[in-house]
Amino acid sequence: MHELYVTEQIVQIAVDTAKLEKMERIDKITVVIGELTGIIDDSVQFYFDILVKDTTAKGAQLQIKRVTATWICSSCELEYEQAVNGLNCPKCGRLGEYTGKGREFFVESIECEER
Repeated sequence: MHELYVTEQIVQIAVDTAKLEKMERIDKITVVIGELTGIIDDSVQFYFDILVKDTTAKGAQLQIKRVTATWICSSCELEYEQAVNGLNCPKCGRLGEYTGKGREFFVESIECEER
C-alpha cells in the first residue's frame, strides 16, 4: 500500500516543479527505484495513471529505472549482485558487504512543454 503514498509524492513533485518552471504540460517523469525499497513497479504505474488524470501530468509517461542491489567482497574486491549462493562472493566465496546500491528512490527528471 505504500506505493500509493510514494506515487502521490512523485506526482506532487512533478506538478509543483512544472508550475514553478511555468510549464504547461508534463510529458514524461523518470523515477529511479532501488530493488531493496520493496516498491512494485506495476502498482506505482497503476496509481500514477489514476492520480495524474486532473493534473498537468495527464497523459504523461512514467519511466521507471531500476537499480540492482550490489555487494562488494572485502577479500577480492569484486562487486556483485546477489549470487546463487546467497550474499557470498561468487569468485572467492567470502561474505560480501552491502554497497548501499539498491535503496534509491527519487525523481530523476521531468520533461515538460513550455507555456
